[in-house]
Amino acid sequence: DQIIVPNTHHAIVSRTEFERVQQIINQHNCPADYKRASVFRGLLYCRECGHSMSSAYRKLKYREDNSYRCTHHFTHPDECKKNHTIYHEPLYSYVLSEIRALGKAMKRRKINSPIAEYADIDELTPEILQSVIRRIEIDYVGYKSKMSKVVHIDWNL
Repeated sequence: DQIIVPNTHHAIVSRTEFERVQQIINQHNCPADYKRASVFRGLLYCRECGHSMSSAYRKLKYREDNSYRCTHHFTHPDECKKNHTIYHEPLYSYVLSEIRALGKAMKRRKINSPIAEYADIDELTPEILQSVIRRIEIDYVGYKSKMSKVVHIDWNL
């Protein structure tokens, strides 16, 4: 059992400032669906500088913007010259289709691999990605870039 006695020490921050900061922290925009946003955690890397990419989330007027970006570009623009950003939805769809295609190819060739089980998956999970993919490298994403030219998958076969 603990006994809590408030206001026994001089406060470093006033109660009103503390409450205001807590209010700002609670207003911070972060993805409502953390599983979906973090499905690629630890797998995405910038192809130019090799640093990991972090999740970025913005709530816009008519849509939500969930993407991944190389933060090293912003802190060291001399080392990572281009803004490597990729949006979650096209990346998710592309990786899912690539895993399905690989699974179907392994089934056709009767290759005994756990990846063959993923031929008909509906959803990506961190466990599936960790077992199939070692690393995903993102190249510079231009306006007319095709996903296959932007995403480089290092398979964990």
